Amino acid sequence: HYDRGRAEALADLKRALEEPPMPTTTPKPTFVYTTYIRTTPEQLWKAIMKHLGWQQQLFAEGPFDKVVTFIVAKNHGATATAPQLHPKVEALNWLKDAPFDAILEKAYVGCEHHLTAAGRPNMTVTVDAVDEAHVGGLIYMLELSTAMSAELYGIDPFDAPGVEQGKQATFAQFGRPGFEDLAKRLKDHRAKPRRTC
Repeated sequence: HYDRGRAEALADLKRALEEPPMPTTTPKPTFVYTTYIRTTPEQLWKAIMKHLGWQQQLFAEGPFDKVVTFIVAKNHGATATAPQLHPKVEALNWLKDAPFDAILEKAYVGCEHHLTAAGRPNMTVTVDAVDEAHVGGLIYMLELSTAMSAELYGIDPFDAPGVEQGKQATFAQFGRPGFEDLAKRLKDHRAKPRRTC
């Protein structure tokens, strides 16, 4: 199940970041799907790079069952630079004043090269800008390609029971006639206490 894997990955990341344990005097608030991590900038950087590496390693060396699609923007619009907040942390010095769009571009080039060298299928979709028109066009293209692929595989992409259940739940919560039983079940469900992590 998706939630179990996500929770395990977050727990692994939390353990990696909190080694060795750091004392705190602030009580930890709890919220659903919120994880509070006490760490240093250097530990955070190392953990992020390690976990990103695992994902790239999965794509390059894992099951040969996917095509990786990179989405690249020529113009990111407003840009920012990486501030040097921790000049004493040697592992972060190379990022000093680097524009975030340049960091993304160089990371893309490295990942694309790695996957291509490993013989893994990948493609790049480039949009001119990150704005409503270009992102909307990208979403439309992906939706259309999903529908066309489903047709080739003999799957009805518009028969989605999960989507239908979601629509019915929305109808029920807004009081649409014919959904009164579902509205009551949803109300009872929402009244139950929630677990936090």
